Amino acid sequence: MLQTSGWVTRDGAEGVLSNNQVLASIFSDELLREGHTSDVIELDDNHIVVLKLNEYRPSKVKALELVTRRINDKLQREAAEAQLSAQAAELTTRLQAGEDIEALGKEISAPWQVEQGAQRGQPGQNPQLMAEVFSLSKPSEAPSFGCVQLIGGDYLVIQLDKVVK
Repeated sequence: MLQTSGWVTRDGAEGVLSNNQVLASIFSDELLREGHTSDVIELDDNHIVVLKLNEYRPSKVKALELVTRRINDKLQREAAEAQLSAQAAELTTRLQAGEDIEALGKEISAPWQVEQGAQRGQPGQNPQLMAEVFSLSKPSEAPSFGCVQLIGGDYLVIQLDKVVK
């Protein structure tokens, strides 16, 4: 099957083009400068790829305002993430010291949720949350606590009161 991709950069691509062998071949002298077709690249027992370059655009310097905006956005995201991480760690420490989870939730205006009878693989639950809950030590006299960052960047602070078999 013949397919044409969009633009590919040295920083990576999607799908089959993200394969290291494929990327190396795309940017080889054989394809870029000489315009040849690549050798057959075997991805696995049932899939092969042969590459032919349609057009090449050399890299160029990006506009300063574009780069500045991206850098500022990244720095703001990293600062917010660091702040959330520190706040989650502080809340976990305060819980371990005996403060009430409901009172802490109200103090920071954060929603809190009680889940009773949670089970491994339970539908409707975040898999990252469940993985963290089931990695916590079994509470004995005091609850166990944990903290997890979700894929979207949110942090959850967890209090595990008891485990029932």
